[in-house]
Amino acid sequence: MTTTLRPAGPDRTGPESSRGYDICVNGRRVGGLEIETGPPPGHRTGTILSLFVEPAERHRGRATVAVLAAEEVLRSWGCDVIRMSVAPTARAATRLVLAVGYAPAGRVLEKILAVPPPALPEGLTVRPERPQGGYDLLDGDTAVGWYKLMADGESMRLVTVGIGEPWRGRGYGRALIRHAEGSALAAGARRLLLSVPADDDAALRLASALGYRTTLVHWRKTLL
Repeated sequence: MTTTLRPAGPDRTGPESSRGYDICVNGRRVGGLEIETGPPPGHRTGTILSLFVEPAERHRGRATVAVLAAEEVLRSWGCDVIRMSVAPTARAATRLVLAVGYAPAGRVLEKILAVPPPALPEGLTVRPERPQGGYDLLDGDTAVGWYKLMADGESMRLVTVGIGEPWRGRGYGRALIRHAEGSALAAGARRLLLSVPADDDAALRLASALGYRTTLVHWRKTLL
């Protein structure tokens, strides 16, 4: 039997280009897939937005062939990198991306916000004065870190966070995230989301220690 992709509709063009495909076996639809490319400067990166195979057709290599075919389509669109996000509980999907050569690029973590976090340690304050919004974390008069929040539905997302190189490893990161949780809770959010690069073990350990759990793992592959 031959597994192929068949366009499920016209290209959607604009700042981003995307298209849906039917996964077919000898012309019979057994699933679906959607891909997109981002706007410049990210137009050379393609993303598999969704992938589904009917339960009766799983474990027969349909998804593997579909992903490899999607890579060829994205390559023809000028992409040299492809991305996919997978829930950590999706074991079959995780095995698939590993089998076809993807590497972890980062992860999204979340925490349910129930009660206000502790106050900042003595000597630390926060100044809401960064350009385009956000907050500086001060130790006395010295800015040692910063963060910025963005609404994400009923949640808040920590879109920018950092501790200056000279002040890392001193507990400022913990204080900063705790303050961000309080700001999110005060704004009416019940969840705080943050992203951690795959190679930032320290940030992952800190987030885990503060009660965050992984909800998505980002995967990346270079298209040769």
